[in-house]
Amino acid sequence: MSPLESDSIESVFKIYNNLPGALAVFDIDNTLVQTIRVHCDNQSHDKLGGDAWFGFFLQASQGLYGKQKGLDLAVALYAVLQEMAQHQVVEHALVDLFAACRDQPKKPMIGLTARGPEVRAITQATLTNLDLQFTSKSGSQGDADPYTFLVDGEEVQFSHVVIFCAGRDKGKVLTAFLNTPKGQSLSQGCQSVFFVDDSERNCRAVLQAMENADLDCKAVHYTYMDKPEHQYTKADAKRDKPFVHGLLKVHGLLEELSESSGESEAVRCSR
Repeated sequence: MSPLESDSIESVFKIYNNLPGALAVFDIDNTLVQTIRVHCDNQSHDKLGGDAWFGFFLQASQGLYGKQKGLDLAVALYAVLQEMAQHQVVEHALVDLFAACRDQPKKPMIGLTARGPEVRAITQATLTNLDLQFTSKSGSQGDADPYTFLVDGEEVQFSHVVIFCAGRDKGKVLTAFLNTPKGQSLSQGCQSVFFVDDSERNCRAVLQAMENADLDCKAVHYTYMDKPEHQYTKADAKRDKPFVHGLLKVHGLLEELSESSGESEAVRCSR
């Protein structure tokens, strides 16, 4: 089964609103929220700290330090940048569409993000500032304290109605959550799951994982942010290199890696 595709959030919600008793599961970055810039010392660094930047930096970092160390560096720097970043909704119509569903107790909505729990606070603050709070069927925002469950023996957190995957397979994480008491309570009475993500790979992972689940599943690959102007380029990386290098040093991330890889490589990693 293949995901649907849409570059319009209004079309996405039209599909959702025509599905009775559907639990909506939304990705956050580049689906709901866009990181537009990091502003520091009277300088703006457009697109720095966003989804496109993360993919660019992760590839460079893992090429230098290996899969795990490169991931650790990218995640640590991402957390720093998110604290400094300015955000906006991906499409302006989203706020009203979210509010309309939030007022309907039979339209439960949760988040499923690749972010890790280390950015839980800034994630919740960003969603609140943009008026994109997720809701449960009861109309409340759910438990504020993290709810922990296991995926392949590792802990995953559910907090403020958002599942923090920390880079894990979203299909595995979602199906594991739906089998927990918390997930079963949230999806009680639902006939299907409606999943939206800007990554086609994530959409396919969820569809595959849900094939044998009790709930039907429909997924939409949301492509609004695929436009060239939203991509992070080599020119952007060259512009941001001194600033990123400075952040690595200030936050001690450079020193941690220099012991095994050398400082010169960490400088190269910000290209």
